[in-house]
Amino acid sequence: INNQKYTFLYDPRTLENLSIAPLTLTQFTYGSKFYISANPKEDFGLAISEFNRLIKPLINKRFVQSCTEDVEGCENLLIKTCNDATPEEKVIVFKESNSTSLTYSLNCLSIQGSGEDMTKLTNKLALNFLT
Repeated sequence: INNQKYTFLYDPRTLENLSIAPLTLTQFTYGSKFYISANPKEDFGLAISEFNRLIKPLINKRFVQSCTEDVEGCENLLIKTCNDATPEEKVIVFKESNSTSLTYSLNCLSIQGSGEDMTKLTNKLALNFLT
């Protein structure tokens, strides 16, 4: 894409049927700080890894790890949810859920689903940002 080589875990054709929030890279990158927030007891590791690998380099802003809940493993991290998102401080929430969705509302990007579904949504978002 644009003479750059990108690798994805999923064939882009298999992601075509996934619907995600209409979001451009320009809309998303406005702001100075980004919080990546999740519950460490949930299965989001590969999705965040893909986000870090494919999307973070496109944004080139400061990212801070945070938690969605005050649980074990979050003792030294900030608690950030969509309620904390502002135009200057975006929040990206990874949430394990039975329903699969990627939404963007009020400066918060919410990625929900099973571990694999969140990873697919992250790949789809990266493709949208790149094309």
